[in-house]
Amino acid sequence: MIMLTALLLETTNAFAQDYLPVWNYTFPNEQRLSDFDGWESGYEGDTWYSVVTDNNRSGYALPLTDENGGTFGTSSPRDNWLVKTDQSYNDALFTVLLYAADDDTVGIVFRFQDPQNYYLLFMTQDSSPVDVDGPTLGLVRLIDGTPQVIDVVEGAYPQRSFFRLGIQVNDAEVSGFFWEDDDLEAEPALTISGVDERPLGAGAIGLYAYDAGPGANLNASNLFTQPLVFLTDDDSDGIADDEDNCEQDANPDQADADGDGIGDACDEAEPDTDTDDPDTDDPDTDDDDSGGVIDQVDSGIDLSLIDQGGIRIGSGCTAAPQSAASRSVSWALIVVGLFALGWRRRS
Repeated sequence: MIMLTALLLETTNAFAQDYLPVWNYTFPNEQRLSDFDGWESGYEGDTWYSVVTDNNRSGYALPLTDENGGTFGTSSPRDNWLVKTDQSYNDALFTVLLYAADDDTVGIVFRFQDPQNYYLLFMTQDSSPVDVDGPTLGLVRLIDGTPQVIDVVEGAYPQRSFFRLGIQVNDAEVSGFFWEDDDLEAEPALTISGVDERPLGAGAIGLYAYDAGPGANLNASNLFTQPLVFLTDDDSDGIADDEDNCEQDANPDQADADGDGIGDACDEAEPDTDTDDPDTDDPDTDDDDSGGVIDQVDSGIDLSLIDQGGIRIGSGCTAAPQSAASRSVSWALIVVGLFALGWRRRS
């Protein structure tokens, strides 16, 4: 059932630079959808149904009941969603084409965690599952069954005509879109958005209806078709944001020379880790020349040459021979210095 068809490719031109198409679905003919092919319904009184017509080979999904009331998360009419449980997305756009013969609420669900926690984009001209007045496009987050409005705007969908809804989460920004037709190359007629400081994690996608089924009146059916998912690609490098090691800097090769998970295109310079840096080394314990004398008291002198008529300093240069008296003074000073070092260590 899941495939990337010509339909999906033909409808992605507007998103070619910013979105990557990954999924669409063809609904089967004459099939109850609840518990079929990964679909799961929320309202126990509505199993949803799908049909295929000659002019739409992608098929339609439709709710069967025209009921309202209840509370979220209790298998009531407010829970009349149909979720694709085997499709989970994080930063992505989910969009569906709809046809509404009724005037009540239709919508789509995103990042579905459980029946009490998900994002809902809805549009209504009359009855609504949340407290809004009149024709509305609304964006809601359910938190433990309580709806929190992210954004709303006045707007009505065209009855008995096709239109498209889309919901997107990208990092902390949650957005909803309404197109008056199926032209994804056009700017949405309405856009709403808000920031969720603690966004839901990756979750399932789905359809939603409230008081919006045909009931006994088949002429009042509301139809859902051509569901599409696009992954966000903020830097337009062909790598989805969730997989991109530089989300804001184009780097299609994903080069990462130091293997730290941050691409070279956005990786800051590595800090200086030179262990010989005198600003960071411990002056009481360093012995850079491995001579057995710590740097703080080491003069660079090769002590083994003291009684051989000359001394070797630093880089190997040889100083003029000292007299016996001066050598005695030098030796005495060295002995005193080493004694002082030993006393310091004991104390």
